[in-house]
Amino acid sequence: PDIPPTAPPGVPPGPATAAPPGPSGPSNYAPFAPGPAPMQSNFAGGRGDNSRRSANPWDDFHHRMDEFGERVHDSFHSAGNWSDSSAPLLNEVNIFWGRRRRIISKNFVGGEIVNIFGGFDVDLRESDIQGSEVEIEVVTIFGGGEIRVPGHWEVIMETVGIFGGCNDHTAHPDRTGPGATAPNGSPLPQPKRLVIKGVAIFGGLAIKN
Repeated sequence: PDIPPTAPPGVPPGPATAAPPGPSGPSNYAPFAPGPAPMQSNFAGGRGDNSRRSANPWDDFHHRMDEFGERVHDSFHSAGNWSDSSAPLLNEVNIFWGRRRRIISKNFVGGEIVNIFGGFDVDLRESDIQGSEVEIEVVTIFGGGEIRVPGHWEVIMETVGIFGGCNDHTAHPDRTGPGATAPNGSPLPQPKRLVIKGVAIFGGLAIKN
């Protein structure tokens, strides 16, 4: 005679039973619905908000960095007063700070500006250069600033912008060759030259008249 199979030890014979329902109904978990995950961006207006993005993300990023540098500069620009300096050497350091300095030296020899999370304004319109050419080295990081120069100075930009910008908005004077003379025979003066060297990282630098 055939012997019916026996159940494993510890398991009672009989049909399998379903698990009892949870306290809130048959299941405590909602069924999984596949779909795109929501995105969060530091540059978006809110979660999953793409209304403020441009077609090119890099263009949008650069635009926002320019706005950041302008806001930092403007916040310090409107807060402080001008201070005059007759020192021939410019040595400006601003860290989480801002300053507006007017150079009135008649033998200006150049200098350097270091600007980190700050803003600066340097006005050279009442100064004069010792010799024919001077240099200013500028490093601005997460900030912005302006340098104003006389209209008869020639500005040479040797700068690098990394997620930022360095712009020359001055009116460049005509530069004549050595030995050039006026109609009356007098030698024509050569424009003084200001060389701007440096870097702007997540910030901005503007040269104006």
